[in-house]
Amino acid sequence: MKEPRNLGRAYDRDGRELEPMTLGQMRVHGVRSIDAACNDCWHETSILVDALPDHMPVPDVALVLKCSACGSRNVTTRPDWREHRAPGRG
Repeated sequence: MKEPRNLGRAYDRDGRELEPMTLGQMRVHGVRSIDAACNDCWHETSILVDALPDHMPVPDVALVLKCSACGSRNVTTRPDWREHRAPGRG
């Protein structure tokens, strides 16, 4: 019997779960916030996650969030790449 997929994770073509980015890995790239989007009402916001541990996977931040607009816990999180500064770009 096939194991059910975790909707908060990515998978390769063979169905193997890909290791998610951690907050620590995200911070190495100069990103300190996550972009959180509600999958029910489409409300979106950026949240500073400095208080959360480096080992926490970015998708798992969604597990502790609730949409401030509709109250749903059906939230998706990803790094807020708008903060990213490529080398030489200040």
